[in-house]
Amino acid sequence: NMLEITAVETGEEALEHLSKEDFDCMILDLGLKGMSGFEVLKFVKETSPETRVIMVTAYADVENAITSMRLGASEIIAKPYDLAELVATIDRALEK
Repeated sequence: NMLEITAVETGEEALEHLSKEDFDCMILDLGLKGMSGFEVLKFVKETSPETRVIMVTAYADVENAITSMRLGASEIIAKPYDLAELVATIDRALEK
């Protein structure tokens, strides 16, 4: 299988890409420029519920985790993280 990655800097850019194509998995930072990560997550789950979303945050507190999961995130990962941890998190999200 070919892995295709699309990188964007803002929530608005993410939504623009989502309106044009389907994604299996999204790695979404809570601290985005423009729209908040929570706003993007809510939109993704309303318009593309099959897309697995991994929330990334420097503030992996209980409140952010609960809000992320309530809004439909598959996983939450705290910064800093290493590549092996990220790959394992993506694998878990795609298995769900």
